[in-house]
Amino acid sequence: MTISIDPQKTNNESLQPKGWLRYFSFSLDHKVIGIQYLVCGFLFYLIGGTLASAIRIELASPMSDFMPRDVYNQVLTLLFGF
Repeated sequence: MTISIDPQKTNNESLQPKGWLRYFSFSLDHKVIGIQYLVCGFLFYLIGGTLASAIRIELASPMSDFMPRDVYNQVLTLLFGF
């Protein structure tokens, strides 16, 4: 199906989204989707690394002194629950 647009109504306005947030949120461009994958992967890498570091700090000493036991169980379940 073809959509026709009247040239009088467009007034030389671009049909591309305005603003960088809208451009990176709702785009079908393969380059933008690749950037979205890279950013998402890097954020998950940082979150996972932070949680893994918290577990390593907790297990470094025999006493539970870095985080409470229930928080440790929640972090451990979050990391290995998937």
